[in-house]
Amino acid sequence: MDTPQGIDNLPPQQETASIFKRFKEWRERGFSEDAVAVYGMSTENFRRIMQTGQIPPSPHQENIPYQKELADKGKLLYFCLPFRNALHLRNFYLYQEMEKVLGVNSGYLEAEEQIETAAIYAHHRAFDERYTALTGEQELDDGVRTLLDSKYVYKEELIPEEEKKISDEVERLKKRGIDLMDVFKDANSRKGILLYLNKSIFEYYLSQTPEDETELVIATDKPLTIDIISGIQILSEHEDEELKKIYEI
Repeated sequence: MDTPQGIDNLPPQQETASIFKRFKEWRERGFSEDAVAVYGMSTENFRRIMQTGQIPPSPHQENIPYQKELADKGKLLYFCLPFRNALHLRNFYLYQEMEKVLGVNSGYLEAEEQIETAAIYAHHRAFDERYTALTGEQELDDGVRTLLDSKYVYKEELIPEEEKKISDEVERLKKRGIDLMDVFKDANSRKGILLYLNKSIFEYYLSQTPEDETELVIATDKPLTIDIISGIQILSEHEDEELKKIYEI
């Protein structure tokens, strides 16, 4: 198992104090009236952001036309879940366009619901990142992961064919000296972190994504910096403790 990254790899000393101060302020602020959107990620990815001062863009998918078109123009893509009230106040045209698709009285885009969805995304990303760190493999098969969740998280009874699918994966990893159940327990304990984004996102090209009508794509010429963060929410106690040790709280 790896250990929390120390302060050796943080930015030069003159920048370190500022980074520590920002982390403390973001953590204390969390979700606030300054937040206009939310994005969920792993704490490992957050630590990389703190090292560079930049938020890495999402890889575009060649088979999704609008993503390919933007990428071909040299744009960097970011995705976030906006909050209804912030959209209504700061970009009424976009608000109206999203409401046309979602329905005025649908209840979509409310902050509580968007935060809940972002937390699910954060957990999935945190799980995948931890799984890769522990196994060297890109990700756990979705079907196997769903079955493990059903059996060990939701305590559901599986049929023999489903049990066999899990046991086959256990045996495959066992040949590499890896205990799937230990890996699953460790990776599943990682809940990730929420980044709350401020009004700076409205300075960039924004559009509703067709694959998820509650989501926005942000297209930029340069990487977004940490200046776009209004606050953070760490989703598990042990990840919170890890980050507090790193950033000296």
